[in-house]
Amino acid sequence: MRVLLCDSNPEFLKELATEGQAEYIPITNPGEAMNVNGINIAVISTDIQEWEFVAQHFATQGTTTFIMTNNVQDINLWKKSSELGCKGVWPKDNTKYELSAKTQASNHSPDRGRPRPTRERLSRTSPPRMNENPAPQNQKGSSKPSFVERSNKEPSASYNSQQKHSPIVAKRELICFFGSNGGVGKTTQAVNTGVAFARQGQSTVVVDFDVFSGDVATRLMVKPTTTMVDWIKGNNDDLSQCLVNHQSGLKILPAPLNHEEGELITAEVSSKILSVLTRRFDVVIVDTAPLLIAPTVVTLEHATKVYILSPPDAATVAKTNAVLKRMDMLNFERYKFKLLVTKMPKKPPFLKSTDMAQTLNLELAGVIPYDEGVQIESNNGTPPVLSRRAKNFSKSVNELCNSIIPTYYGKETGRFNILNLFKRRRGLG
Repeated sequence: MRVLLCDSNPEFLKELATEGQAEYIPITNPGEAMNVNGINIAVISTDIQEWEFVAQHFATQGTTTFIMTNNVQDINLWKKSSELGCKGVWPKDNTKYELSAKTQASNHSPDRGRPRPTRERLSRTSPPRMNENPAPQNQKGSSKPSFVERSNKEPSASYNSQQKHSPIVAKRELICFFGSNGGVGKTTQAVNTGVAFARQGQSTVVVDFDVFSGDVATRLMVKPTTTMVDWIKGNNDDLSQCLVNHQSGLKILPAPLNHEEGELITAEVSSKILSVLTRRFDVVIVDTAPLLIAPTVVTLEHATKVYILSPPDAATVAKTNAVLKRMDMLNFERYKFKLLVTKMPKKPPFLKSTDMAQTLNLELAGVIPYDEGVQIESNNGTPPVLSRRAKNFSKSVNELCNSIIPTYYGKETGRFNILNLFKRRRGLG
């Protein structure tokens, strides 16, 4: 493996070039860097001149490119990284660890550089309690090792900073909502889908992985005192102690209250969080950032279903298409990606949902109509999916839930179901 390191400090580069098993090419001159060929990984520092141009040069060649910076809290830098086609942003003082992990993982993988093969769906066993540590179970007849088989030990609910990328055991549904822009309805959809599942009797948790600006807790009018950061720092040994209860039965894992701490949610941490929750809950819903940062990438990789949200406007569709092309560079399993059209108006002019799906080369999962009641109920702290005032929105959300996990709606909630009465009278029930 050949790794190019580009920074203005030659001593720092010399120190980095000792990590992992790789051939390192340390360069301080951006012009010289762009003349190097056959690179597997490029790490470009924001301290060099024209770093954006250099990063884009390698990213467009298909090289796995990362940005290295001392200012990882800068949201604009994350956006720029995504626009350039880079895989992520690394804190400069943590680059040694990131390099070691990347090079070791690649050297140990016999299939490195190839697209990921399709994963088989894992069967669900009885869910362990959150402080349990289940023994690995082998799946016979699988041509590819399962998540469990890749690890000698499943992660417990206690955080261990020495663990590397814990395997995520997707027992039921790990659902990702992603949008290329803010304001497409991503958080609204994640929250209300979670509430709908919880009301149907599914054990459900919403994870706020918009770690720099998440507001899931705010949308549901709950005030968390602990977040995933407390688990990472060891203030709470059990991840369940960081969950917030909503009156609907939904659980919430809030984003960091101090958004500057979002950098603590690395790929390894994200993987461990999802690994614990997918073993505990029937449905794990993740509200992601509109950027391809580490928590988003980990979720996209391991989700059982990914919903790409876009309202029917040309600008958002164009940006979504550009982001999807960058996702394709990461070899995600496209079959699980579906389009969810949001905020569809009643009257034209607007783009047709079928045309949007064709442009984005995605299967159409559904259309969520624009409903004035959504904003009204959200401002009141009531999930619109529970309100008659937003009945059109509520109907669409429940239809989406039923397409994910077919449910005999009304059976678990105890609601009157006229179909059951008809069957009993006809002797069918």
